[in-house]
Amino acid sequence: MPSKGSTLPGNPKLTGRRVLLIEDDWFIADALASLLNGEGLEIVGPAATLDDASRLIGTTAVDAAVVDLNLGGVMADPIVEQLTLSGVPVIVVSAYDTHPFVESVYATLQKPVAATALIRALVGATQGTEPSQQQI
Repeated sequence: MPSKGSTLPGNPKLTGRRVLLIEDDWFIADALASLLNGEGLEIVGPAATLDDASRLIGTTAVDAAVVDLNLGGVMADPIVEQLTLSGVPVIVVSAYDTHPFVESVYATLQKPVAATALIRALVGATQGTEPSQQQI
């Protein structure tokens, strides 16, 4: 427990926010979760399949979602649509340079993603800043 007057680590704009992490590669999911935890975010997931992601969406409120489009060869289109229709800002992190959701997602980041770009997108998404409809 921090001593009185000390500050907790992390980004004050993100601390306590809940982010759904949807990524099928364990190493990438672990690295992203560590990065986001370090910024003070609470990670929901990670979910590696559409079924896992749907279960989490149905049971847990989140402030934003970080989604890989290709989950073990299955495209995450239904999950992206479900999240955007429910008002959850979606940040796509994918090796694909284009995708059909460019108008509906908050931001699109190309893998390998720069930590600063992901954090900047999450701050904007959770603070209600206008979405970027282009790749960051």
